Amino acid sequence: MSFKAGKTAEEIGYEIQEAFARSTSQGWNTVGEHLSASGVEGYHIPEIEVDGLMIIDREALAKEGKAFEKVDISVTVDRVRPIADDTVILETRWTGTVESGDFDLPMAFIFTVMAGKIVRAIETYSHFATPVGQEVWEKIATAGYHGGSAVNVDTGALSAGA
Repeated sequence: MSFKAGKTAEEIGYEIQEAFARSTSQGWNTVGEHLSASGVEGYHIPEIEVDGLMIIDREALAKEGKAFEKVDISVTVDRVRPIADDTVILETRWTGTVESGDFDLPMAFIFTVMAGKIVRAIETYSHFATPVGQEVWEKIATAGYHGGSAVNVDTGALSAGA
């Protein structure tokens, strides 16, 4: 199945990888630029309350990206894996230091693209449910990250990482 009217999933994946290579905030901004304005089906593994059809606030997403840099937490895209014309997996790595020491946490994003926009995003973040992962969220919160870049259309639930 091909939805070529716009960039492919693979092209978007590599663009996001290049942006994260420049800076974490550039990476998040680029993700935001590619999200469908009419909503994104968003899911997390494990599931969280905001899962479902979400509207993304791009300004809030940009603010969240800057919070990572304020506390010296980096996100890099180690690998872009196109798995279909409309789907790409981004294997990311979140690194930095928290009170208990250095951390290096993997996280995968699976994006589905239609007409050149991300219409579905799946995040696998089970490592963030660990004590070290919670320290990461708490540290990002000290720089102003409190989630809220996404709101579930049906329930009104906000995304929240901290």
